[in-house]
Amino acid sequence: MNLKQIIKFGIIGTIGFCVDASVLVIGVNLFLFSIESSRLISFLCAVFVTWLLNRTFTFSRNQAFSKRKEYILYLIIQSIGAFLNYGIFMMLIYLNGFFEKYLIVSLGISALVAMFFNFFMLRRFVFKTCEY
Repeated sequence: MNLKQIIKFGIIGTIGFCVDASVLVIGVNLFLFSIESSRLISFLCAVFVTWLLNRTFTFSRNQAFSKRKEYILYLIIQSIGAFLNYGIFMMLIYLNGFFEKYLIVSLGISALVAMFFNFFMLRRFVFKTCEY
């Protein structure tokens, strides 16, 4: 495994987390959206940002697929990761009042689990021809 690639993926994931957290907090506190709606919107924003950045910086040597096919596969894997991320997030806030009060902690836990899932799935199925 290439440590440099993992670090890039982690940095981009951190940027995605910041987008996710910012949109979540703005949705809940400024626009008074439900937690569920805000979380869905925030996640979609974060996925778009991370796709652009990962395509450019983390897995930039992939030539096996057209960008269109690559994007479709990326979206499929991110969708699976989204269900995992969202499911963990919602389970935490519904099972424990602490997580409902401190949404960012729940968001961090769910994002971390999904990040590892996404990295290994993207590396194996979408960007599998990249040099590692």
